Amino acid sequence: MNKIIIDTKEFNLDLNEYLFLDVVCESIININVSNNKLNKLLIFNKNNNVKINIEMHDNSRLEINNLGINSSISYDINMYNDSNLIIIDSILTSVDSINNINIKNIGKNNNSTIYTNGINLENNKLYFNLNGIVTKDSINSVLTENSTIINMDDGDSKIIPNLIIDTKEVSANHSAFIGTFSDEELYYLMSRGINKEMAENLLLKSILLKGMNLDKDIFIKEIGEYLKIGGDTYE
Repeated sequence: MNKIIIDTKEFNLDLNEYLFLDVVCESIININVSNNKLNKLLIFNKNNNVKINIEMHDNSRLEINNLGINSSISYDINMYNDSNLIIIDSILTSVDSINNINIKNIGKNNNSTIYTNGINLENNKLYFNLNGIVTKDSINSVLTENSTIINMDDGDSKIIPNLIIDTKEVSANHSAFIGTFSDEELYYLMSRGINKEMAENLLLKSILLKGMNLDKDIFIKEIGEYLKIGGDTYE
C-alpha cells in the first residue's frame, strides 16, 4: 500500500491501485477511476473539512474506507455503466461534523453500498446527509445505505437518507439507527471482567470499524491515541 500525504488545497488522482491518503489540511480531492480491477482507497482525516469528487467510468470498481476525527467529509460521485462502489465512512467527533454523500447513477447496472458509522462524543452536531440519485435511463442499479450514530452525550445527531429515483427498474433501500449502547451489550462485556469504561471503548471501536475490509491497524492506532485508551487494547 502506497501512502500519499495530502497537504495541498486541491489534489488530482488517477486511481489504479491500493492507496492510503493521509489528509493534513482542508482539501478538494478529485479522483478518476477507469479500470475494472478492484481499486482500494484508505483515507484518514483529522481536524479538516474535505471534499472528494469521484468519476467512476464504465466497468470500474472502488472500495473506500475512511476514518475522520473531528472532521467533515463530502463526496460527489458519478457512476457510469457496470460500476461497483463500496464506502465505509466512520466519524469520531467532539465538534460539529456535517457529512454528505451524493451518488449519481448515470449509467446502467451499477451497485453502490454505503455504510456510515458515527460516534458523537459531546454536545455537538453529527449529521450524515445521504443522497442516492438514479436517473431515468439508469436501469438495473442497486443502492444500499446503512447508517449508525451512537450518542455518548446529548449531541444533536441526524441521519437524512434520500433516495431520488426516476426509473422503475432499480433496487434501493436504507436503514438508520441513532441511539446509545444497550445495557445488554455493556453487561455482557462487563460480565467477562471488563470495566464499564473499557467496555464502552471496545463497543465504540467496533462501531467505527464496522464493515471495514482494509488495513484496520492504522485506524485502531489513531482511535486509541485520540481517546487515550491505547490503540491495541481489547481488540
